Amino acid sequence: MKVSVSGPPGVGKSTLGKYLAENHGLRSQDLDHLVESQAGRTVEEIFQNDGELVFREFEADTLENLDANTDVLTLGGGALTTTITRRAARKRGLVMGLEAPIETIQKRLETSDNERPLLAKPNALVTLLSERKDSYASVDISLDAVEPMERLARRVIDAATSTHMVHARVGERESRVLIGRNIPLAVRGAVLHGQPTRTIAAVTDANVPRDFIEQILEPIREHLEVHEIITPGGEETKSWAFLGSALESAIEKGCGRQSTVVSIGGGATCDFGGLLAALLGRGAGLVMVPTTVVSQVDASVGGKTAINMSQGRNLVGAFYPATDVIVDTNALESLPREEYISGLAEVMKIGIISDPELFEAVRKNPTLSPTIVAKAIAHKAAVVAADPFENGDRKLLNLGHTLGHALESASKFQMKHGDAVALGTAAIARLSAAKGWTSEAVRDQIISGLSEVGLPVQAPKQLLNDCKQFIGQDKKSDRQHVDLIIVQKLGKTAVMRLQLNSIVDELIHFGGLK
Repeated sequence: MKVSVSGPPGVGKSTLGKYLAENHGLRSQDLDHLVESQAGRTVEEIFQNDGELVFREFEADTLENLDANTDVLTLGGGALTTTITRRAARKRGLVMGLEAPIETIQKRLETSDNERPLLAKPNALVTLLSERKDSYASVDISLDAVEPMERLARRVIDAATSTHMVHARVGERESRVLIGRNIPLAVRGAVLHGQPTRTIAAVTDANVPRDFIEQILEPIREHLEVHEIITPGGEETKSWAFLGSALESAIEKGCGRQSTVVSIGGGATCDFGGLLAALLGRGAGLVMVPTTVVSQVDASVGGKTAINMSQGRNLVGAFYPATDVIVDTNALESLPREEYISGLAEVMKIGIISDPELFEAVRKNPTLSPTIVAKAIAHKAAVVAADPFENGDRKLLNLGHTLGHALESASKFQMKHGDAVALGTAAIARLSAAKGWTSEAVRDQIISGLSEVGLPVQAPKQLLNDCKQFIGQDKKSDRQHVDLIIVQKLGKTAVMRLQLNSIVDELIHFGGLK
């Protein structure tokens, strides 16, 4: 993971960069020095002769063309004040901010030999820190610059090695997905990067522990007003009535297109929050904070947002990707065991589609690390980027969902999504073997893998009978055909367009076998 270090002039960015290079073997560069090398003039000369705007243009261009081998880049004190430079720093990796009391910064400035063109006037530091408050907070991780240098360096290295970043593109829009532990401040950074000027709409899941939600919202409240919309979580969240009342309350509290929607919760809350953002002012900013396994590896990445109708699940919605997705795996620790296990179905599904090693890794150790979650997200992101609007291979991500969604609908959404996907996947594995599309060994490997982590593989007979009517109403079906995802081997699946009336009974039959 590449790291950029931000903070006020004199806070110690360059000192930290040099220490990391000299004591930990990292390649460190200073953005101001790179600008001077490119321009052939000092920073002070550029400011005096051309002004700050020209300097910022030099700064952004230098960052955009930075050597890819640079591990740590120390930014100038005002680098994050411009959108283009901030975007470039965020794209290359983690952005860390150094913080220190103003008295500490002032003392360090007094002993520094560097020229500071913006700090020449009396009380200039106080003014600068006030004006740049939001910019300095638009980082992923904040560090205490007063800490001993070795401890500070270790924190930088630990964060860089334990945090992952995936860029998930949907058409012309790209989501920056950050995966790690203890990264709630990254949500504030993502919100401030979008520069909202109206009230923030926070869509939160009632099932998420309050202290986790407050770790996210409290830092945002220091900069912006926040209107919270608490959802019940689960599929009952995704209704026309609740969506309408949420939009009414958000608009009443001053939310609009210039807002950012922060959606914190499980898959249903992410779906709901995404659609609310798409509709609010015809498109507000969107930051996702998924808190369940399903939402972290699936619902928050790819841009699908939806609500349910009486005829079935996710029948009304929009493609509206988040600008940022912050995946903090600490959120998984508070999940009930059955909820956690249910979510593993989506991870194993991705393994069946794209990565046999991922499938086996989860089978052997169902405790999800940030690395495993990042791997699953990267696979999904690659599929979505190649087929953003589900006209081709993105349909593969629906493995197990044709029967799974029908089971959810028949259960009146009492069945967990992951359990339904597991049952649907097991049915497809059996069907694929019976049709000769895959081997019995692959069928057994899939079913035993799902079963070993605690997922169901045999659906109740009555529920199977009740779900018949919903199979043809799935959004992947028309009145006569269904795009069924079949298994050929681990890591290879295919879309088969089949007659609806020829496949319904077979799905029901194979869904009920052991």
